[in-house]
Amino acid sequence: MSIVFNYTMSSSFNYTLLNSSFVDIYIEPAEKRHIYSEDFNISSLNFTWTLVSIIDKIMTIQLKFNDPSAISPLVVQDKLVFHIKEPAFFFFSPEVKKNLDPKFYTLKKSIRKQMIESHLSDLYMSNLDQGETSLESILLTSILLGLFTSLALSSLAFYLRSLQMIIHLPLLHIILPPNVSVLFNKLIGMVTFDLFSSQWTTEYVLDFDYETHRENENLIFD
Repeated sequence: MSIVFNYTMSSSFNYTLLNSSFVDIYIEPAEKRHIYSEDFNISSLNFTWTLVSIIDKIMTIQLKFNDPSAISPLVVQDKLVFHIKEPAFFFFSPEVKKNLDPKFYTLKKSIRKQMIESHLSDLYMSNLDQGETSLESILLTSILLGLFTSLALSSLAFYLRSLQMIIHLPLLHIILPPNVSVLFNKLIGMVTFDLFSSQWTTEYVLDFDYETHRENENLIFD
């Protein structure tokens, strides 16, 4: 699980200090199935979590589910809830010199079906990562060739249109196996031409100097 903040967060602390005393992370069952389903066992949604890293604006947390098959079994997906009980120094931004705003203390996001951990799952994910890199390279090469010949670009457009139709199948509320969901997640960036990280595009092009902005504010009000 990755959480992206608006500002760079402090990372100068021991990651093992961040625990359930400061943060609650839990699954909120969809369609209130924990109330209306007689055979529902709430313990099936239990999991453990560990803070892996905080790099600039991105906090990465590793989740390990006790029963991956119990996550989001319905058409409507369960919600993963991240709630900050005590911000302390974990959620302080040296960039703006203040803690996280309280209105962002509780975050919710739909969570897709989870793959069961196994050697085959690891091999599948590894092959997907390699395939994603290869497909992006092919797409960029085709775009460059399209500058010189229309044939490469027309073939690419036909291929991408087909992929876009397949990728949008979940809009029809079709329940997909977890391995297919992971595959779609890898392809979505390519079919939407989102090939570059925002760090290399938006953030560098639209860079905002907060220190200079604060200095200018002081000059205005002094």
